[in-house]
Amino acid sequence: MSESRGKLNRRGFLRLSAVAATGVVAAGCVPAVPTAAPTTAPDASAATAPASEPVAPAGLAGKFTWGTQGKWDEKTEAEWETARLANQLMKKWLEKQPEAQIEQVPIAGALNEWIRTQLTGGTAPDVTFMWRYPDIFRAEWWLDLNPELDKKNPYSTNAMWRDDFRSDILEYGLAEKGELILLAVTLKGGWGQVAWLYNEDMFKKAGAQVPKTWSELLVACKKIKDAGMIPFYQGAGGDSAWMLDWLFSLVFDMLAEKTVLPKLWEHIDPTDKWKPGTPPSAKQMAHALKTGALSVKGEEFKEAFKIVKDFSQYWQSDFLAPPDTASGDWWTQGKVAMRWAGMWDIKPLLNEIQPAFEWGTLLMPSITSETSALGTGAAQRHLGGSEGGSARADLPFMVPKTTLDKPTLPLVLDFMQFCTAPEQIDWFNKNYDPPGYEPGTPIEQIFPDEKKRKAYQAYYTDVEGRNGVQPLSALSNGANKAQIAIMQNYLGDKLSLDQALDQLDQAVAQELDKVIAENPDWNANDWQ
Repeated sequence: MSESRGKLNRRGFLRLSAVAATGVVAAGCVPAVPTAAPTTAPDASAATAPASEPVAPAGLAGKFTWGTQGKWDEKTEAEWETARLANQLMKKWLEKQPEAQIEQVPIAGALNEWIRTQLTGGTAPDVTFMWRYPDIFRAEWWLDLNPELDKKNPYSTNAMWRDDFRSDILEYGLAEKGELILLAVTLKGGWGQVAWLYNEDMFKKAGAQVPKTWSELLVACKKIKDAGMIPFYQGAGGDSAWMLDWLFSLVFDMLAEKTVLPKLWEHIDPTDKWKPGTPPSAKQMAHALKTGALSVKGEEFKEAFKIVKDFSQYWQSDFLAPPDTASGDWWTQGKVAMRWAGMWDIKPLLNEIQPAFEWGTLLMPSITSETSALGTGAAQRHLGGSEGGSARADLPFMVPKTTLDKPTLPLVLDFMQFCTAPEQIDWFNKNYDPPGYEPGTPIEQIFPDEKKRKAYQAYYTDVEGRNGVQPLSALSNGANKAQIAIMQNYLGDKLSLDQALDQLDQAVAQELDKVIAENPDWNANDWQ
């Protein structure tokens, strides 16, 4: 493998893993929205009849700041589709508004932690790239865009700006009382965000089959390990510890399919219903924990902890240590048979890294009754994105209320109108890799090329569904961090299973009290 390719491995995987920790999978933690969207239209195709031809406003001048997930330079563009297309949209808009300027303000570290600091200090950029993190998705901090959406978008032929959107994308941006505080480009089709990569050559060498169930996974892992190879690379320490939450959450989601989750939806606050296709909100998860619909000492948590630990015997030996970024990515070097990957990893794999072996993607194998009495054989749900087979939000915009009194607000709104107009949404879908597609389109039509089809296979979905539930991430970032730290100690044999669950129960109780105290309008004392 060339030196340049080795460098790209580190940049394309280890760096993008950090992107996933703050980005998607942020998207994977996004809470649900109310089912009722005030005056939202159906899909743009069925919206109001055209009003007039688009005409860009004249005379806009000045500079606004845009908080972006890192600096979207040429390096980032090569790795991340959203950054690549966002930069092109910026250039296209600046051609329409030559007297305007955009200053990128790179968000350092975790998006939600960074923006929370800026919001509380009154120093947030004029507009920001931001997902629905439970601890910052609050109408008190963000501009309600409903009044603006009732006006015409000058870059669209529709009568109102809201007619440019699919109704589910608008619903995604709603706060608890119907405030519309997030707008995003509509990416059609049900591309999921989280799956596994596998090295086909290593499976063949070990005489193992690519698994579909958890019991088949353990059989394959044993064969690969017995053949002197490492079955799975699992991030569990340092900057890669968030991958442990991915694994735990998806195992929990499968185990809770017919037990906790139906009860959770039944017990949700009647004024804040769960919407299929989205994870629960912080309020909904707090309600479930406080009323006993969900308990971290329940069988689902206990079984998930045990299954994860049993799987850990097939990971790299130093999985609890921070990843050695100097050594590059083990999977691309052919040192491990499987590893996690976000959909954003696929493009650099296909175009630049080009591993020297046959490979593909698979969903995390299903947990059946052969593995656990709670196993149902349910397929892995994706984290992030939106409901399968429909559409998902991309390039999310949120405007802090501090921008309301600034002269930059007209520039911000005009830029958002341009990016979300039908012409740009169509362009975004056609140029995204993989492209947005009409729901129900077979993957063979999207990717006639077998190599590309194998690479994206696990991320494609052609059915409506819901996202996987990340139970403690949905409550708060603090609960998620506590869970990861306790799991690390459990996997390292510093805690027994009972000790780990006792500590987690105490940590979640503290976080629950904190979250409820921060949201007095929930009236949590009345929950039953």
